[in-house]
Amino acid sequence: MELCTKEVLVMEFLKGRKLLDGIQDHFEVIAADKGVTIEFLKQEQEQKDKEREAQGLDIETGPSSLQLRLYGLSLGAKRLVRRIGRVSYDYTLGFVAPVKWTLREDEKHQLLNLPEILKLIMDVHGYEIFVDGSFNGDPHPGNIMLLEDGRLGLIDYGQVKHISQEHRVHLAKLIVALAGGSRGDIIEVLTKDMRIRTTNMDPYFLEKQARLMIDNDDRFVTEGMNAQLFLEHLHTIDRIEYIPDEYVMAFRCSLLLRGFSYLLHYKFSHAKSWESVAKQVIHDVEVEKANTAPATA
Repeated sequence: MELCTKEVLVMEFLKGRKLLDGIQDHFEVIAADKGVTIEFLKQEQEQKDKEREAQGLDIETGPSSLQLRLYGLSLGAKRLVRRIGRVSYDYTLGFVAPVKWTLREDEKHQLLNLPEILKLIMDVHGYEIFVDGSFNGDPHPGNIMLLEDGRLGLIDYGQVKHISQEHRVHLAKLIVALAGGSRGDIIEVLTKDMRIRTTNMDPYFLEKQARLMIDNDDRFVTEGMNAQLFLEHLHTIDRIEYIPDEYVMAFRCSLLLRGFSYLLHYKFSHAKSWESVAKQVIHDVEVEKANTAPATA
């Protein structure tokens, strides 16, 4: 930071590789363990997705964090057994008939705990939006790195959005309403606090748009349709006329993060995930206002 000026932006060099490369590695491990190619895995999953979509069902959720942890232990045990076998051979028959061992395909790659990574990415961006009020409006997977020390690295903050405390509180109220409030609560925040306007101010349209913008777009929300068809359906009911610019990038951030998770077969409700930090922000601002309010006689 001390090297930066108004004219020159200096970025820290992060040692690691792109998350996308790590994800490719992850599926190489699984494919090799099953004795198939990545292309076969992809085609198999696409076929399952088409069958579920034809039935109006959501995508099949990927393995949980615990399942991947156990799978990783299983793979590690297999590798250990092979390693012991090779060492045993090298120090016995290997003296007579030495063998040059080559790594199996699954030993060349690293398994990732994708749901943990996706949750961390989501939590970090939620903190940036609601607590920092300064966040990356373009959090696509190419801007996320797997660092050599095991941490995640976030790069390319070329589309940073700064939002005021007032707008952060309004977004936080919307998250809380989406997480556990009624349709009326959601609409009140949208129209009174955030000043969003639509042509007809239709309650159904307003609630659904709020969920699509910053919560989730699963088949329950879209009533069995894919997201695009559901949007077209909504536009036959009502249309948005005005959204303050301060909220647009936060909605975009949520959409990009959810889209990335969806591609990997994980679906998150951002309202449920960000509810805790949203409530904390609302509480902290209320306490701050109470402490700075002029004393009454």
